[in-house]
Amino acid sequence: AAFGLRVQCNGVVDPPPAEPSTCVSRAAADRQQAAEVAQALARAALLAADEVDGDAARALLRGTESIAGVGGAGVSPQTVRPDTATAHIWTPASIPTRGSAREVAAWWAALPGEAQEALVGLQPDALGGLNGVPASVRHAANVEVLERASAEAQETMARASTAFGGPDLPAYLSALSRQSLVASVRSELAGDPQRRLLTLNFGDGGHAAVAVGDVDTARHVAILVPGLNADARGDLDNLVGDAMTVQTTAKTVAPNESVAVVAWIGYRTPNLISVLLSKRAQAGGKRLAAFTRGVDEARAMARVGRGSPDPFHLTVVGHSYGSHATAEALERTDVVDDAVFLGSPGVDQLHSRQLIKGGGHLYVAEAGDDGYADLGGWFRQDPSWRGFGAIPLPTGGAMIDDRWWEASHGHSEYYTPGTESVRRIAGVVLGTPVG
Repeated sequence: AAFGLRVQCNGVVDPPPAEPSTCVSRAAADRQQAAEVAQALARAALLAADEVDGDAARALLRGTESIAGVGGAGVSPQTVRPDTATAHIWTPASIPTRGSAREVAAWWAALPGEAQEALVGLQPDALGGLNGVPASVRHAANVEVLERASAEAQETMARASTAFGGPDLPAYLSALSRQSLVASVRSELAGDPQRRLLTLNFGDGGHAAVAVGDVDTARHVAILVPGLNADARGDLDNLVGDAMTVQTTAKTVAPNESVAVVAWIGYRTPNLISVLLSKRAQAGGKRLAAFTRGVDEARAMARVGRGSPDPFHLTVVGHSYGSHATAEALERTDVVDDAVFLGSPGVDQLHSRQLIKGGGHLYVAEAGDDGYADLGGWFRQDPSWRGFGAIPLPTGGAMIDDRWWEASHGHSEYYTPGTESVRRIAGVVLGTPVG
C-alpha cells in the first residue's frame, strides 16, 4: 500500500502508474521494483497455500479411510497430526537452491517464523550460501556449519592418525586444511560480536566472507574483493582489517551514516601462473554477481515487508586481479551503484559503459610506483586509460577535511589508514566522492 500497489485475489500485482514523461523518477523505479518483488512474494504465498490445501485433502482422505477400515469405531495411528498441513513448507527438500535471488527472497519471506528457525538447524549448509536470504540468517547458518565442520575435522584427524596399517595421511591433511579455515574464520568472528559470516565453503580452495557492520540495514554497503594469492585460511584477517579501515574512515567522515563492509574471499584467487589468465576472474565474477543480487533482493523483500523505502548504496572495490573479477561481476549484475578498481593489471571490457549501469560510477586508483598496475593492459584494457571512461582517484597525498592524508606507495597500501587512497574510497562508499 505504501507504494500504491494493489494485489488482486489471483496474486497478480497491478503495475504502478506510468510516469507522464520519458524521464523515470527514482520513486517510480522504487515502485516498479516493489511491484516485481510483491509479485514474486504473492506467487510464493499462493503456491504455499496450494500445497497446504493439497496436504489437508490428503490427510482428511487418510483419516476417513482409517475410520472406515475399523467400522467407525476409532482412528488409526496415521491420524492427521497438527503439524501435517505445514510440514511441507519447511522440509529441507523444499529449499529453492537453484532459484534466482528474487525467488529465494520471496520463498524465505513466505515461510512462517517457526519454519525459518527450524531450517537454520536442519539445513544450515544449504542456507549459509543461499543468495536472497537475509545476512543475519546466513550468518546463523554458517556458524552452525562452522562448528559441525570443526567437530568432524577433529574426529577425522584423530581417526586418520591411528588408522590400521599406519596413518591415513590424505584424510589427515584434508581435515587439517578444513580445521585451518575454521580457525581463521573463528578468529575474525571473535574480534567483534557484530561481525557476520556470509559465506563459508570448504571446497575450491576454501571461501569465506565476513561482514563488518549490519548488511541487512546499513545505509551504505561495500564489498572488498582481493586478488593474487588471497587465501581465506591465511589472508582473511588482512582483508577484514582493510574492511574495518574503510568502515572506520567512512564513519569518521560521516559519523551519522551506517556503513557495513564485507571482506569477500568468495572465489579461488589466482597464483603466479593462473594470474595471467581470465578463467578465475570469470568464475569469481559469476559468484560475486550472484552475491550482490542476493544482498539486493533480501533487502528489497524486507522493504516490501515494512512498506517503506530502503535507499541503500552498494559499492564494490576490487584490488589488483580482484578488479578483473569485479569487472566480470559488473557485466552480469545491475544492482551495484559504484565500483572502484585499485592497482588494476587490466580488465577484459573495453569501456566503463559495459560495467556500470544507470547513474552509477566507476573509479580507478593507481599509486605512482605500483608496478603491477603498470601492467595496465595485460588483459584487453587498462582501466586507468582516459578513454576507458573511469573516474581517476588520486593517491599521492592531499589536504581533505582540513586534514593531511598521506600518499600510498606500491601495490599494497591502498587501504592503509590515514592515506588519501582510503579516504577517497570511503567517499565513494558513502556516495559522496571527494572532488
